[in-house]
Amino acid sequence: MDLTQVAELVAAVCSSRTVTEMTLREGTRRLVVRRAFAVEAPQPEVMEAPPADDFIVCSPLVGFFHQSASAKCPPVTVGMAVRDGQVLGAIESMSVLYDVTAEVSGVITEVLVEEGQPVEYGQELFRIQRAPDGESAPA
Repeated sequence: MDLTQVAELVAAVCSSRTVTEMTLREGTRRLVVRRAFAVEAPQPEVMEAPPADDFIVCSPLVGFFHQSASAKCPPVTVGMAVRDGQVLGAIESMSVLYDVTAEVSGVITEVLVEEGQPVEYGQELFRIQRAPDGESAPA
C-alpha cells in the first residue's frame, strides 16, 4: 500500500459528511478507516437563581411533608404573608412531626411541595419574598 493512497483515503473519510467508513484492499492486505463520532454530553440543567430578595425554606430532614402541623392551622398558599418564626408546615419522620418555620418575614411566592410528598434533607419547600428591612410582613 502506498502512503499516498492511505492519506487520500483518510482525507476522503474525514472530509465527507456522509461517508463514515472506507476500506482499501490490496491483495491480502486490508485497511479500514472509520470516522469516530463525538458523542455530545448532555448539557447540565441551568438552574435559575432566585431573585436576591427571595429566601428559600428548605427541609430540615428526610420525611413526608404536611401542609400544617395541626388542623387549626390553614395551609400556606402563594400570596400569604408570613413572619419570622411562623410555622409553615411539618415534616413527618419516624412518626414524629417536626415544624418547618419561616426564617424571614415576607410573602410566599412559591410552594414547591404537596401534601404527603416525600422530601429529602435540604430540599426546597417554599420561596419567600422578603419584606423590606425593618418591616414585618403585611398582616
